[in-house]
Amino acid sequence: MLKHEGLQQGHSLTRKVEDLSCEMRKAQSKGAMVEGGVLGYAIKSLGSSLVKEVESAAALIFKLSRQQKFCEKIGSEKGAIIHLVRLVSNTQDNLMVSNIAEQILSNLEQVDSNVLQMAEVGRFQTVLMRLCEGILFMPSFSFLQLQQLTSYNS
Repeated sequence: MLKHEGLQQGHSLTRKVEDLSCEMRKAQSKGAMVEGGVLGYAIKSLGSSLVKEVESAAALIFKLSRQQKFCEKIGSEKGAIIHLVRLVSNTQDNLMVSNIAEQILSNLEQVDSNVLQMAEVGRFQTVLMRLCEGILFMPSFSFLQLQQLTSYNS
């Protein structure tokens, strides 16, 4: 009985994410939907064990990430960068979701704070590229040095 209820709840969550994705396509103001909590719900859904829910959530976040004004908001959501980096590195489970997560992270690289968060969780390509090109500001680099020192001392 409990297992059946859990499956129903999981199905309803997947359906809710799919419905939100459809609404996002129709919505005149994506900003209002983001402020209404849709983004936070989608980020949480990235950690779901239901493949369809993760796919729908990733598609929704990707649509938002194509607009620069939402990139900072996505990166500031708790767990967003960590979930996305995990999905990118987990190609065996779902290659399509992994590719979408990679595209989202590429879009999020427009924002310095997102790049630093990515480096904190082990995704260094962009921060290294910016350091080599002299684009990343030194206070940001100092933060990374402190982060590295504290992780060695732990």
